[in-house]
Amino acid sequence: MSARRLAVLAALTALVACSDLHLNPASSFIQTPIADPSFAFDIMPVLSQTCATSHACHLAPPDTTRPDFENDSIAYAQLVNHPTHTPFASAAYPRVKPGFADSSFFWLVLHDTASIRLGYPYRMPLTRYALPFPTTETIKNWINMGAKNN
Repeated sequence: MSARRLAVLAALTALVACSDLHLNPASSFIQTPIADPSFAFDIMPVLSQTCATSHACHLAPPDTTRPDFENDSIAYAQLVNHPTHTPFASAAYPRVKPGFADSSFFWLVLHDTASIRLGYPYRMPLTRYALPFPTTETIKNWINMGAKNN
């Protein structure tokens, strides 16, 4: 089976596993964009409450194609300067490229527009609603401020 078919199969499996997720109201705790956010106090709560919910999506994956968003240090290591494992993004788009949200796959896949997501077929998180604007802007600011592990 080709690598592209395996990637599509993995994406479909994740979609089915996560399709019953609803946006956790706790992920809306960021009311206005945070200019210089903390990974531990601002970004990680969003990841653990929206991306690691239901134990089906980004939680202790059996392989390295999906980051684990349950543990702060593991999540950070699997995001920042980590290659993206998808046929939709080239090596030029690591998961998080410090200082460059527009070149960070993690930030790009939060968009509703597939062309912004580099053709990646699904908006993340795989919930009924997208993350609120203040939350996505906070993530963008964290990346643009150097994606510090603070």
